Amino acid sequence: MPRVEQVGLSGVLMVKASPYKKVPSYQEEADMDGILVSENVIGVVHDHFITFYLDMDVDNSNNSFVKVELAKQETAPGESPWTSYLKAHRRVARTETEAQIRLIDMWLEQSRLSFISSIQPRRLGLETRLVTEWCLLLMLLAYMTTIFSSHIHSHQNWKNLHL
Repeated sequence: MPRVEQVGLSGVLMVKASPYKKVPSYQEEADMDGILVSENVIGVVHDHFITFYLDMDVDNSNNSFVKVELAKQETAPGESPWTSYLKAHRRVARTETEAQIRLIDMWLEQSRLSFISSIQPRRLGLETRLVTEWCLLLMLLAYMTTIFSSHIHSHQNWKNLHL
């Protein structure tokens, strides 16, 4: 099971001074770039950039990171009753740089991410999936919930979360 080695935040809130002691009734006209957290103090809307380093030597050191991208393939007129279909393009990462992904890619792109071991093939000869993308995502989100729940924030920009 992959584990997160080190994750840390400074614990310092990003704030700025404000002339407001309570939320103004004309909030859209006010110069507020965040949430009023105390008298004359605004918690500034900002992004958290978090990097995870995962140790994927689960079964052995011969594990691979595979990304299967689904791309729309157009058909020629008269070739098929359908105008297009999804074609899978399998890409195995050769370096750590190639294995770097953005978690938002799982939602924006039609792709499937998995960590595989080719040492122990399954019955049909396919690689054994060690950790699938949803298992990985659930582990990361469960871990991050405890970090985010203790911080004041009003805008979680998930597209900036990198793996």
